[in-house]
Amino acid sequence: MFRQFTMLMVLLFSLIAINSSIAIAQSNASGDFAFKIKKPKITQLKQASPEEVFRKMVLDKCEFTLQEIKPEIKIDAPKVSLKGVGKPTVNILFHLKIDVLNNSDVNLIANKLDLILYADDKPIPVDVKEPTATGTITETISIPIGKTTTLPAKMKVPPDKATKELATKLKGDETYYRVDGTFYFQYKGLEIPITATMTEGTK
Repeated sequence: MFRQFTMLMVLLFSLIAINSSIAIAQSNASGDFAFKIKKPKITQLKQASPEEVFRKMVLDKCEFTLQEIKPEIKIDAPKVSLKGVGKPTVNILFHLKIDVLNNSDVNLIANKLDLILYADDKPIPVDVKEPTATGTITETISIPIGKTTTLPAKMKVPPDKATKELATKLKGDETYYRVDGTFYFQYKGLEIPITATMTEGTK
């Protein structure tokens, strides 16, 4: 009796399996049902460009220091003419020395340097469109591995913006200077700008 019951159950399950297979086949044929295999998503890692690698290396391993900044101020006596006495002529020229310590694994070559100068956090006036004193070097300077190289630079304030009040202010010993420098380095045929902020004095 038990054996007959077992055979009956096996037959029943076989019929159910056959009916299910037929139903799946019919669904596939009608387009109502289909198994979809999701393709795995492949994430491609972005490779850093030579510029990004160089920029990170320089910013992490090199040091930029404002070693010295000296304003050279000349005030000429006012000119006397038939029209009267003119204003005194003020000439302001900044002499800067910037140290670059190369702690990277490659020799650095700087072929240009742009500077923006601030005194006591106020921009040195030059022009309405560019209200800061700007300076640049155009000669190529080599900075060997493990060495410190001094980059000289000059920044001139045009006479029309070089006032006696500004000259008096810059003569003070407590002036706090800030220089924003953009160094242009040559690397694998590229010219890569690196920006650094340097200060001198106490805020």
